[in-house]
Amino acid sequence: MMNSKNYLLAGILISFALGGIKARAVNPALPSIPANIFNVAKFGALGDGVKYNTTNIQNAINAASAAGGGIIEFSAGKYLSGPLTLKSHINLRLDDGARLLMLP
Repeated sequence: MMNSKNYLLAGILISFALGGIKARAVNPALPSIPANIFNVAKFGALGDGVKYNTTNIQNAINAASAAGGGIIEFSAGKYLSGPLTLKSHINLRLDDGARLLMLP
């Protein structure tokens, strides 16, 4: 019986087996992101560089997740936020001039 192990590293599947190593490229499918747009401003976020927007941004992420996914949009501005919990089928999109500054 041959013993082998597989590891995925940076998009390359590496198989270790008795007698050698073989590698092949792995191209995983991109996730399907619905076109629903959830602008963080509609959830109370301000891009003024002063207000902490963690709760507002998280509420937008949670709403998008409940709707099956979507795009979390940041208009131009400087948004301050603490740690966020990302969900599946979510795309964070920062428009031109938008900055998301993560705080501890």
